[in-house]
Amino acid sequence: MEQNPFSLYDFLGYFAPGAIFSLGVLLVFSKCGLNPVDLQDESSTYQWLIAIVFILFSYVFGFALSIISGELVEKYLIWRSGYPSKVRYAVPQKTFIECLFDDGYRGHFYLFFFLVFLFPVLILDLLFGKCLGLEKKYFKRYRYPDELSILKRHTYKVLGLLTENPESLVNSNANFFKYLYHYTYENESAHSRKMQNYVALYGFSRTMTLIFSLFFLVNLGSVGLRLSGYTCISFHPFDHDVLFLLSSALLAYTFFVGFAKYYRRYTDEVLMATVAMVISKQNVSPSNSGSPDVQA
Repeated sequence: MEQNPFSLYDFLGYFAPGAIFSLGVLLVFSKCGLNPVDLQDESSTYQWLIAIVFILFSYVFGFALSIISGELVEKYLIWRSGYPSKVRYAVPQKTFIECLFDDGYRGHFYLFFFLVFLFPVLILDLLFGKCLGLEKKYFKRYRYPDELSILKRHTYKVLGLLTENPESLVNSNANFFKYLYHYTYENESAHSRKMQNYVALYGFSRTMTLIFSLFFLVNLGSVGLRLSGYTCISFHPFDHDVLFLLSSALLAYTFFVGFAKYYRRYTDEVLMATVAMVISKQNVSPSNSGSPDVQA
């Protein structure tokens, strides 16, 4: 499947979050009395230079933030709810505490970074996710046994090309999902474009979760400075500080829920594409296609 040099993921996953982060950094600098950009210069050459530098910085910041969010936001969601593919197959998942101790000393580093950089997400996840039951919307098992039976019967025919016991592969720690993804992608499934759209959307939501968590920390520092009496360093009037603090926390959690949603939909798209392709190959007669059906 051919892909454009500048894909949708480049825009949603890197550039757009990087541009928002860059604008936030410029706002903080301006409130602190630092103006890296001279807005008084109206020459076209200078404006074009600023535009090019802004685009480059936005892409670079977005790329870096995407990597960091993959290590923090995605790791937290997986520890929190498991892998969406394994949840769909009804494979028992480890609890957050089990994941923490299984990773040894690295688990404690991750916990520290979660508490620092994802603090608003952790608090609101505890409030809305645990207490109000919103966590059930993150990753869900199939409601009816027949759905799971259909999924296993057809996807196991693909995984059966790799191992004699697909069930043990699914229930192990192996990342079986990547084989299903590449099977559908290499066969140029009609679902491929939709899968890439979901990847871009969940990448955007994941990075925006980290960005608004960082904005929350900045506003929290602003509130702390105001309460300590350093009013000359405060970014806004006190009521605006509180408003921005609450808004950034809510937006961080909203994008976190969006990340879980699109991560789940991307997983479902790959699984359903696999099922559809197996059924399609079974329905094609070898005499017409010249190729045998997929064997289990």
